[in-house]
Amino acid sequence: MLSRPATPPLIRARLLSALLSAGLMTGGAAHAVNPEFQDFFFDVCANPTGTLAGRCAETPGGAGNVSGDSESSLNPSQTLSSANASRSNARARARLVRERAEREPETAASDRLELGPFSLLINGRLIREEFDRQVAVDSERGHDLDTRGLQVGFDYRLSERWLLGAWLAWETSSLDFVAEQAGGNFTPARSAGAVEQDAIGATVFGSGRLGTDGYLDLSAGLLDSDYEIERNSVFQESTRNVPQTDVRTRGETDGREYWAAAVIGYGLHRGGWNFNPYAGAVYSRTRVDGYRELDLNGSGLAMAFDGMTSKSLLAQAGVRVSLAVSRPGYVLIPQFGIEYLRELESDGPSTTAGFQLDAAGNLLRLTGDDRDEGFFDIGAGLVLLLPNGWMPYIEYQTTQGYRDLDRQRIAIGLRVEL
Repeated sequence: MLSRPATPPLIRARLLSALLSAGLMTGGAAHAVNPEFQDFFFDVCANPTGTLAGRCAETPGGAGNVSGDSESSLNPSQTLSSANASRSNARARARLVRERAEREPETAASDRLELGPFSLLINGRLIREEFDRQVAVDSERGHDLDTRGLQVGFDYRLSERWLLGAWLAWETSSLDFVAEQAGGNFTPARSAGAVEQDAIGATVFGSGRLGTDGYLDLSAGLLDSDYEIERNSVFQESTRNVPQTDVRTRGETDGREYWAAAVIGYGLHRGGWNFNPYAGAVYSRTRVDGYRELDLNGSGLAMAFDGMTSKSLLAQAGVRVSLAVSRPGYVLIPQFGIEYLRELESDGPSTTAGFQLDAAGNLLRLTGDDRDEGFFDIGAGLVLLLPNGWMPYIEYQTTQGYRDLDRQRIAIGLRVEL
């Protein structure tokens, strides 16, 4: 009688992990899982060193089998979102140039301080964006993004129809990741981590009048950024009997973004009403350098990341409608806009990562989500036009038609054109 050969421990662990991931051995709903990370961690636990070896020893047979919740929690996808603030702000900077051209008839008629052919431009803003994603579908994580920015520059009027300008920008962004979902004996941190970005950059632009009511805007810029990326994750072996290990890591790196935009539009003015249809494109390229994490609480699970590059060519077409309501001493301008955006070329972020204490140097491939080809931004706002070019404003924008993403954006700011 032939005996069946014994199943090697690593193969048994992989089979057990697959059954747990499918919910076949729990009798209930399966937890969030990441089989790619689990396979990677099996390989890591074949040659661990230092504290990482102690983590692997906590798993059944030392093979590296972790719970489904831990698979998702330890997967270091936070780094994929490090450039999200830069991509979002590239569109915002191009939009400032476009709105400068749209407002030209309004500001030219206002009581401005004229400095010969020069005008001083100041724009300060606070922006809050929320990105909700589906954990079971998306590679990137949901997060809240707060941005504070200041742009100071000037434009120079070459003629009645054409002007050139430039400004310097200071921006700081705070991106907080939503918490993991609690599970069996699994208690995640209140936040899965954060990305802090401090940046300084420059923008150059040119605007020209086409015919009586048309305009053309061309703009380009670059931004240098410093990043601090934190991860709060949980290590938990598959039986969920050993107390979990909270993991806190932090890494610092640099990045640079290049962007360019072109927009052509038309301003139709009837009484106090303004209709501004437009179309254009925004190209951006963001590079984030590689970095090594600090192990803040001695978990043994700090990682090292390679550099990451993402590119986007985004076409846009939309219309903005506003009504200028004149009052003694000021003009109130409510406005509404709808914009269709389509990714013509999208090279999403991707990188590789490995545990620093893995003697074999195994690498995990991290790839961002595919961006939808087409979606809509719908927004409404209120601008107060005061004497001498002072314009406080508030605006709200929501993204619709983007698969698996819910995005809300609120901006409060002050524009000054002197």
